[in-house]
Amino acid sequence: MNVIKSLSDIFNNKTIWICFFLFSITLTIFLIDQRYDGNGDLIPNKLLPISILNEGDFDLNEFFCNQEGICDTTHHYSRSIIKGRFVSNYPIIPGVLNTPVYAIASFFTVDLIKHRDLLSAISAAIISSFSVILMFLIFRNITKKEITSIIFSLVYAFATLVWSVASQDIWQHGPSLLLINITIYILLIKKEKLLPWAGFFIGMAVFNRPTNFLIALPITIYFFLNHRKLFTKYLILILIPAFLLSWYSFSYHGSIWALGQARKGIEFFRTPLLTSLAGILISPARGLFVFSPIFLFSLLYFPKIFKKKEDTLIKYLFVSLLLTLILVAKWTMWWGGWSFGYRLIIETIPIWMIFLVLSWEKIIVKNKYLIGFFLLLTIISVYFNFLGTFYFSCGFNNVPNNIDKNTERLWQVKDTQLIRCNNMFFDKLFR
Repeated sequence: MNVIKSLSDIFNNKTIWICFFLFSITLTIFLIDQRYDGNGDLIPNKLLPISILNEGDFDLNEFFCNQEGICDTTHHYSRSIIKGRFVSNYPIIPGVLNTPVYAIASFFTVDLIKHRDLLSAISAAIISSFSVILMFLIFRNITKKEITSIIFSLVYAFATLVWSVASQDIWQHGPSLLLINITIYILLIKKEKLLPWAGFFIGMAVFNRPTNFLIALPITIYFFLNHRKLFTKYLILILIPAFLLSWYSFSYHGSIWALGQARKGIEFFRTPLLTSLAGILISPARGLFVFSPIFLFSLLYFPKIFKKKEDTLIKYLFVSLLLTLILVAKWTMWWGGWSFGYRLIIETIPIWMIFLVLSWEKIIVKNKYLIGFFLLLTIISVYFNFLGTFYFSCGFNNVPNNIDKNTERLWQVKDTQLIRCNNMFFDKLFR
């Protein structure tokens, strides 16, 4: 009851209407003519809801074995056979969050198998739209004007891969963004009854995508140092998803150390740091500052992060950002396979956005030239993510050859993913 009262104190009528507006407009646009194809990565996330609803379990046997028990053992990178069961090689949280939409569709006798791509796209759009609402609530706690919070939540929605990737299919990224945003919001409002719940949601973010541990760790240290009296409750709540992850990993993957997914070897982390770090930030085919150049303005706030004693959470989020960038940069396939843009670091978008808003209020708004440049990069960022939403993959990842085996193409300037998508758009516009 205390938690409900705390929430009712936060959400007045005006706030509810703003959240409804943001949810409605983002969901509508996210659902327009979706074309993003996650290929094989997302097969388990689209089948798991059916297993959950029909059999109450997390294996995929019913899809790959007939009634006589004869199974299709053809290898596919998205699944494994463990203890005689087909299991997803990826965490199951996206599949679990995909289930409510399937349940509603099932109630109306929709063929779940036939329409799984559409249903999963709807789930992804809903999850991403809720993350936009949370982003607005976060901004409202760090900005002076409510209109600023509204505008920047729309920048978050449409000038980043939230639109072009997370909202388009049932990746891990959409649930990660939602869970991370909930965590940051709880920590910012500092309601004593709600604060420990940050542990539960950041724990679920780790269950959803284990690399989120590098976001969770600095946040947990921050919580211990700043809310020590509540840390025991925080720890209990963070242990709930940790227990669930361990149970699932042991039951379906044979070891709690599997972390809910197929185990990867150490050879996946032997990439030269500086080269791949440059790749995820500035390469023409995957760079953060290429596909969302608006984040160049986030860098303006970096020198201010450690100058003031207040805003301690901001400092820990900065550490989370650095740790995540380093981890992804050290992964052999730092470009994320057949992806669009900087997919592997989507989880850092909320942190980049927080620094962007702070840069706006502390620096950009004071200089008319910076304001003009800011508006220009916002338009460019929205346009680039519009291209990704409607024209991915533009034939880039597999023509003239496989990008995974010909990574020099990631650095080509004259033939990039964005150039190809732009050409497709103009060909369609003027044909």
